[in-house]
Amino acid sequence: RTLSAKLKGASPLAAAAPQVLISNLPTEFTQQALQDLHVAADLPEDALISSRFLPTADASADAKSCTVFYRDGQLAQKAIEALHGMRVWASNGEYKDLGAVLAKPARPKAKAKAKGQRHCQQPSAERQPS
Repeated sequence: RTLSAKLKGASPLAAAAPQVLISNLPTEFTQQALQDLHVAADLPEDALISSRFLPTADASADAKSCTVFYRDGQLAQKAIEALHGMRVWASNGEYKDLGAVLAKPARPKAKAKAKGQRHCQQPSAERQPS
């Protein structure tokens, strides 16, 4: 059985897969460009399980990041070694040096509090003028 390298979003396999955060990608980078980048770095075509581009807080940003999920830790490490510092060209004619680090696994979201239950804070002690 082979894994598909289609990069449409997180698959069930991605939940436990090693993740790499790739930063400083040109904003025009697409899923296909990301896949082509991996091929150019001599990584196996089926190394990627899925990927997710991360939202940027600044609409005028000239770079973006993504999280890529790999089949195993060895492929994730090989991707970090191949992609970190790799130079890619942006459509504006400038180059960008990529960053690639092992990402921390996503933490499960906290469960919603029971209906009617509220979180109370202790009032802070106020200082009286002397």
